[in-house]
Amino acid sequence: MIPSTRRTNRTHGPWPILALLLAAAILAPAMAAETGAPAPAPPPPPAPAEPATAVAPAPAEAAITAEQILDQYIEAIGGKAAWDKIQSMVVKTTTEVKPEGLKAEGTAWYARPAKYHYLVVPKEGETEERGTDGTVFWHRSPSDGPLILTGEDRTQAILDVRLDKLLSWREIYGKGEYTGTEEILGVPCQKVVLQAPGSGRHLFYFQTGDHLLAKEVFVKMGMNQRRIVIEVFYRDYKKVGDVQIPHTVVTGVMEKYRVETVTSVELNAKIPADRFALPKDVKETAEKVAAQAGAAAKSPTAAPVPGSQPR
Repeated sequence: MIPSTRRTNRTHGPWPILALLLAAAILAPAMAAETGAPAPAPPPPPAPAEPATAVAPAPAEAAITAEQILDQYIEAIGGKAAWDKIQSMVVKTTTEVKPEGLKAEGTAWYARPAKYHYLVVPKEGETEERGTDGTVFWHRSPSDGPLILTGEDRTQAILDVRLDKLLSWREIYGKGEYTGTEEILGVPCQKVVLQAPGSGRHLFYFQTGDHLLAKEVFVKMGMNQRRIVIEVFYRDYKKVGDVQIPHTVVTGVMEKYRVETVTSVELNAKIPADRFALPKDVKETAEKVAAQAGAAAKSPTAAPVPGSQPR
């Protein structure tokens, strides 16, 4: 489970690094679990291949399809029926950004179909928030103020916080593409490319033995249209209720990486409706961005509104 990387690259002390790393979503709740010992934490990711780079499948596996791989994954994490019973979730985490050693604690609230609020409190520095009411996706910090995601950034961010992101892959993505196998931390994995309408391509690596998700790779556009490759490793999966959820998520961005450890998960939590309401300053900025978008449609030369993040 994403916010823009351009705005979060601004230098208001060390914590924009954490904000950038949060671009990969703090938790993909519908990720699988692992029955064996957890894999070791990966080192800071080197410059990886981008999702669009496909490797030809081995002849022995030519008959496998993306559909089969995705369906096996859904069964491995508890099955769609078990996940359909979960209407909300509260996840608490501890986070460390390396190599700086920056630490924070966070809480994320999720509710179907696509409501989300995340609050991160660092040991030092500024508290940051992000969230969506299912329509507007926003990010806010004391230094930057509110930021509204637009275009592909908004589409992908809302998709990434859905509890059924991969469970409902047929409805969301339509189809997938199997692109071969590759080892991740010594474990053979099958690669599947998915692309939802209005978003970029994502490459998912599913372990061949237990069908669990090991890694996700996607590309964001940073400052000056720089392409930023983001890698997310999922491990230390544990059973919560009738489903499986990863309890360690390692995200690598631009030679830095974030290790996020889940400390608690509450399924079907009672979350007040106002938890997902837009804060006043966010709502005002969103209205300005929407008005500016309407003006831009009529006048392509109209200047962008501060706080918008077009793609």
